[in-house]
Amino acid sequence: MTDPILLFLTADIAALLGLGLFAAALPPAVKGFPAMMLSGLGALLCLPPLILRLDPLSALLPFGPPGFAVHVALDPLSAFFLLLVFLAGTALHAFQAAVPTTLSEQRAATIGLAGTALALIGADATTVAAGLMALCLVDRRLIPVPFAILAAICLCGFPASFGAIRESSPGVWRGSAAAALTLCAAIAMTQIRNPDRCWTRDAVSAGIAVPLGLYLLARIPGDLCGPAARSWWGSAMLAAACAIVIPRSWQAATALEADEAMAALSQRQAGLGIAAAGLMVASRAADFPVPTSRAVAALCLIAAGSAFAGTLAALAGHVIGAGAGTYRLSRMGGLIGLMPGTSAALGAALFALSALPPGLGFASLWLLIQAILSAPRADGVLGQLPLVAIVGALAVSAALTTAASVRVFGITALGRPRTPRGSGADEAAPPIRNVLLIVSGAALAAGVAPEPFLWLLATPVIGRFTGLSVTPGYNALAFAGLFAVATGAAVLAGRIKRPEAKLAGVWADGMRLPYALPFGEPNAQATGEGFLPPIPGPKMLSPKIPAPKILAPDIPGLPGVALPRLTLQSSASLVAAAFGIVLAILASAL
Repeated sequence: MTDPILLFLTADIAALLGLGLFAAALPPAVKGFPAMMLSGLGALLCLPPLILRLDPLSALLPFGPPGFAVHVALDPLSAFFLLLVFLAGTALHAFQAAVPTTLSEQRAATIGLAGTALALIGADATTVAAGLMALCLVDRRLIPVPFAILAAICLCGFPASFGAIRESSPGVWRGSAAAALTLCAAIAMTQIRNPDRCWTRDAVSAGIAVPLGLYLLARIPGDLCGPAARSWWGSAMLAAACAIVIPRSWQAATALEADEAMAALSQRQAGLGIAAAGLMVASRAADFPVPTSRAVAALCLIAAGSAFAGTLAALAGHVIGAGAGTYRLSRMGGLIGLMPGTSAALGAALFALSALPPGLGFASLWLLIQAILSAPRADGVLGQLPLVAIVGALAVSAALTTAASVRVFGITALGRPRTPRGSGADEAAPPIRNVLLIVSGAALAAGVAPEPFLWLLATPVIGRFTGLSVTPGYNALAFAGLFAVATGAAVLAGRIKRPEAKLAGVWADGMRLPYALPFGEPNAQATGEGFLPPIPGPKMLSPKIPAPKILAPDIPGLPGVALPRLTLQSSASLVAAAFGIVLAILASAL
């Protein structure tokens, strides 16, 4: 049964590649639909091997350079990541079919998806490098990545296929060099830049490039190197993860534009995935199956969060920016009443990327903490330092990410409109809204029920690395109940202490809108900086502040406002809250 599936997958990838190369020959009326159908077909073909627990199978195709042949294989690891990538590609192409897109954007999405799928299904160095070269069309600065991966696989022995590499395991030094090259390539792949603010590139980066980078980390250092793997490889990956999650979380928390904040949140997922891969490599090298299973489960959830929530954040952010006429946070507001469906999709994406229970981000953080608690311990302070550093980085990142998500949604969706262009925003068309809501449902379902999700799709992946058939997880509904009780108690306490009824909502500071200023007092409008910016006074006004980059023309008469980003007190409060979250998780695990 697997032979036809493997051949159909190969044909589907070839059809996607041909569709991207000859996209100009298609009529404009059918743009996006053929790619959407091929992506959905690829996702359906990946389900039987995972659900039915079929044995891995490889095939040799009569293609390739002289003296070589194309090796393709479908095992649980490649099938799981192929499923995520095809689902993200289906959502992206369905969205492209409903909104105006250029020919270059369609080609970038289609060829990037085909190249990623070819790299995931490839079982030799040449096929993987060829797939990565196709992905480089999305961002030309990724061109060194295929050569780094090709060199990493060559260091593993450069035999005919991955199966032969596993049988002839590389030495420690060659394996270490291969792991280092793979780590550098994965970091570069997950840091795609977007100077032109192209939403297609953001979606490809979050939903396709990040899962591919995490797959390569799981495949080469975790699977192909085999007995050559060492625990200190995991320490290097943990150090790289610390260098990614904190800067990206800080960038999301201080960004002045919505798309910049959501791109930083999506790139933070790459750091979390590198941490999970490092814990997996270190635990497997020390022959600890239980922490290895938790690290693999966390890696699968992080990849799913990037594919679902990262893609959703890029698409919903584009619709929000197009509706409001700008991505500038200081010029957004009140969109939940004007664009309820799109605002709900944006809230679902931010919720899945944050550390709030029972979201997908909290589930992956929970499994990461559990893997750290049961990870192998080294003697001495220096041996324990990587685990302590990653715990602190996860804590600070969780606090910053949650604050950034609440801040972006509160400013854009709640409150009152701040500009005439924002007050005239219209809801997205039904096809666009349906795509956003379907992806939102997938992201929320995976967060509310992570254990069934892992049992259904990730159990073969965990069994391949550990030999265990038990899927780690946690009771998400219990955490949701505790979170609801705590939130309800805080709201009730605020209502009890309220001396009098307010004439307007809390997001309008209890003030009715003045008749002469329908968008509120201009001097009382926040610029989007910080977490709780104060209302500026006359001394805080600065005419030297440069005009913000917006998509709509400026409104004359609105002065620039300079607000502090983060004070020492707010930073200390964030760190204390972060460590409080970690202590609560640790206490519940005892």
